[in-house]
Amino acid sequence: MSKLPQWFRSYALLILIIALFVNFVQGFFQFGYNITIPLMQKSLDISYTQAGALMTIGWGTRMVSNLFFGTLSAKFGPKLIAGSNVLLAALSMILIAFTPNYAVTALAMIAMGIGTGGSISPVMGLLSSWFNANDRGLAAGIASSGTGLAFTVPGIILPFLIAAVGNEAWRTMWFSFGFISVLVAIASYIILYDPTKSSQKSNIPNNKTWPLEVFKNGSVWLLSYLAFWSGWATTIFAAFSGLYLANEFNISIVLISNLAIMSGVISIGSGVLWGSISDYLGRGKAFLLSFIVQLTAFILLWLFPSVPSFVLAYTMMGLTLRSSYVICAASAGDFVPVRFAPAAFGLMATGASLGSSFSPLISGLSADYTGTLQWAFALGVFANVVSMIGSIILIKKEKAILLVNTH
Repeated sequence: MSKLPQWFRSYALLILIIALFVNFVQGFFQFGYNITIPLMQKSLDISYTQAGALMTIGWGTRMVSNLFFGTLSAKFGPKLIAGSNVLLAALSMILIAFTPNYAVTALAMIAMGIGTGGSISPVMGLLSSWFNANDRGLAAGIASSGTGLAFTVPGIILPFLIAAVGNEAWRTMWFSFGFISVLVAIASYIILYDPTKSSQKSNIPNNKTWPLEVFKNGSVWLLSYLAFWSGWATTIFAAFSGLYLANEFNISIVLISNLAIMSGVISIGSGVLWGSISDYLGRGKAFLLSFIVQLTAFILLWLFPSVPSFVLAYTMMGLTLRSSYVICAASAGDFVPVRFAPAAFGLMATGASLGSSFSPLISGLSADYTGTLQWAFALGVFANVVSMIGSIILIKKEKAILLVNTH
């Protein structure tokens, strides 16, 4: 026990557990869709473009929500902001379970985008207040493992639900996760608070430039740029890899679920891996390594489509799906005072949501135009190449900051 970190025996552990479950909620929004969309597409009779548009409108509203509520969290505290938004996401999932048509589904995705974005920025930004700089990567990695669970559990459950209730199993799936999310909302409201504030009702600093300190920070904008392209690439995979395998290669839903389980299991530990790498090597080098791995996965999906390639690609994506997210969360308090960390992470998450908003719609349009989803993965290749360039710039900025601090 003496070797356990101090935060493991403090209230910070409870904060970390709540962060993990909030990540679980937003993870089902992001990756549960990948598991359920093949069944939803048939049940609701929607096109590739419409399927992509669902993710686009969800991520579009999440983009605004990330920035708005991440910034607002500094005034009202994470308890109210995160708790109410998790509840909104939960009710949206339940609405999808009972949706009669595409229009209602789209409305639910809008609300879910608001709820997940409005909860994740305050919670992940809050980690900077509870953990020092050397532990933030690890803490963010542990919290992000909730997303891996959200990618894994549906893949395990869905085949059994299909056997029990048939092709409408996706409705049961969304309802079940909506109910779980209600419990997470209640726990968030009870447990969360910011230790850097003496009052949860008045968190905005007297400085009238707030939150311009975040928006004027070049490093935060660079991280937001990397988050944009990461969101672009990972959402292509999340939205269309299942459809790609099912519709163009006749891969069964069961096998796709097994691939998702494998990828999800890997991603559970990958957050801790990338968080620890970023603590040890620096944020920029961790970004660069993760983009190299993900680039390889997209090349396999694009140019070498086959079952062995799919297995390898799902493995690599499992390793990197949450890498940028974790590194951004760890960086939130690195370049601005920790009280501004939720706003900084909100800006980064807005970048990710912006990329996630555009990529599925553009990919869906390209698939409807060309008759194949193969070119969607070429867009993922491009995203990772430009991300590697941005990572190199971040490495140079970190070296410059270190040099200044040394002298």
